[in-house]
Amino acid sequence: MTLDKLHKDDKAIITKINCDEVLKHRLSSFGLMRATEIKVKAFSLKKKTIEVEVGRSFIALRFEEAEKIEVKKV
Repeated sequence: MTLDKLHKDDKAIITKINCDEVLKHRLSSFGLMRATEIKVKAFSLKKKTIEVEVGRSFIALRFEEAEKIEVKKV
């Protein structure tokens, strides 16, 4: 399952990130890396972005980025 398939208030653990090294490095700088627990907080009106909570931070991701992050629901 990928991050873009989750619903609001779903919690999940990141299992794999399928992207190039540049994006992977950018995501890890936000705290998004394998074995990290995340919670979906909100979606934009046209589902262009998804807001996730990682620890105490809130991060907005494009849906194209969320499609590359594999997760396991908790």
